[in-house]
Amino acid sequence: MKVNALASLFLQKKHIETLRIQKSESESGLNSSPEFTQVGKYYEFHESVQIPYLNELYIQIFGEKSDGLCLEVGAFDGKTCSNSIGLAKRGWQCYLIEPIKEYAERAKMEYVNNENVIVFNLAIHSFETQLAMYTAGPLSTSSTKLYREYGKLDWAKTNLPEKPEIQTVQAVTLNNFISAHIGGQEIDVLIIDVEGGELEVMEGFDLILHKPKMVIIELPDFHPSLNYRKNEARQIYLKFIESDYLVVYKDAINTCFLSGEVWRSLKS
Repeated sequence: MKVNALASLFLQKKHIETLRIQKSESESGLNSSPEFTQVGKYYEFHESVQIPYLNELYIQIFGEKSDGLCLEVGAFDGKTCSNSIGLAKRGWQCYLIEPIKEYAERAKMEYVNNENVIVFNLAIHSFETQLAMYTAGPLSTSSTKLYREYGKLDWAKTNLPEKPEIQTVQAVTLNNFISAHIGGQEIDVLIIDVEGGELEVMEGFDLILHKPKMVIIELPDFHPSLNYRKNEARQIYLKFIESDYLVVYKDAINTCFLSGEVWRSLKS
């Protein structure tokens, strides 16, 4: 397969054309307990996974790898809508960061028998601080504006509590977290799913220094119903492009970047 076929394989699929909003309750299963799907695939994910063909995307880039390293910021319960669980099940070293204590504990229980997965009850921010977080399942956020916007959207407001519930969480920068727990190890996959806090995460992260091979990040720059931070999402997008990353998948929610170095190393 030609190298540039990787982009066409994922950017031209029918699911891109429809720009499905998979954070609705009916599509993403936010209020359900999804079972594993794609049985027989090398990387198995839940039916709540938001990126179709994620197994194929990982296979194209990493092959059938069992010794990779994944860092996920905003892991929720480690299962629902997870882009990392298929990697963890294959033996990857996974560092999962989740700010809401209840969800971090669920993630720990999900991987209680997997010594390769470490769960941290922390938030990631542009500087070290005590961060106030709205508790709202997979939509938990530190952003008051985004929380209010969720309250106006039918597909989101069913996941919000009747009265706002706020937790105060210790926050560190991604740079400091990596220095403390990962060191100089190469990061294969970085996942950022922080519901409106993406810019703050990126402000505390040296993309050039750490250069993860692949980054999956929520950027709502083309989301039809989320208006909050579209301009900031586009700033983040440009930061990746200017840092020699290419887009190998994009929909209304998620954008997958691949480092130019890895792209050029792929065999045709």
